[in-house]
Amino acid sequence: MYISRWMILAFFLAQLAVTIVSADEDDPSGWVEARHNILLDFDLEKSPLQIKTDSADGSKHQMDLALFDDDENDAGGLFIDFSSPPSYKLYSCMESMAEFPSTLPADANKVWTITLATEEDKRRFVINCNNKEVLNVILSDTTCSNSKWKTDWTKRVTLIYFEPGAEIDPPRAADFYREAPCLAGNYETESGCQQCGENTYSGNGASSCSSCPDGKTSTAGSTSEADCEEVEKQKYSGAVFNSLSGIIMTLTFLLTLLICHC
Repeated sequence: MYISRWMILAFFLAQLAVTIVSADEDDPSGWVEARHNILLDFDLEKSPLQIKTDSADGSKHQMDLALFDDDENDAGGLFIDFSSPPSYKLYSCMESMAEFPSTLPADANKVWTITLATEEDKRRFVINCNNKEVLNVILSDTTCSNSKWKTDWTKRVTLIYFEPGAEIDPPRAADFYREAPCLAGNYETESGCQQCGENTYSGNGASSCSSCPDGKTSTAGSTSEADCEEVEKQKYSGAVFNSLSGIIMTLTFLLTLLICHC
């Protein structure tokens, strides 16, 4: 049977179209395949890291994440063993595995959100699993038995590395990763997530903050319109507080006078 060059070209174009459509369907929310044994650009200081796994508790699957700075120097890391119950270890901090302080969600399909933040010269490492906080620790001599935390965990993390592991079986748990969307009360900017200011609010993954309705105000970091309160209500609350403070001060003054006269 004769097959023309045009038919061959049409076939390859059709295959290319299917590939492109499939790629779009597989990656609607920014998820990228977690390639192992290769350094990946990721600024953990700018945005939390999300990792998707589908390993059940007791499967013995493993997630091995190493962190590095721009010069590819060690900057900490995380190891999770999907035993029963699952356990974890922070590289350059812990000498042995430990169970998570909080029970993990039962669903085998998990999204891990990993946050590394600096607070008043202290490094805080937080892990959320399916929107539940399961670890929140400040790196210190108290929480770390390995003194290397002082040199490794204080570096700026700009590279991540999914370790291939020494064993093919059990399988590696990390399937996909992405930058975590900004949490409610924040909005996305070029430099990372920023907190919404006063009289505004935002939900998860917002690119901007919404203003409170006219006549209502809210505190910085508000997460929904329900946080916006009427100005008069806030003024009333403040007035009540000031009145109570005045009464207490007056009673204290009178009590002092009585004591002195006695």
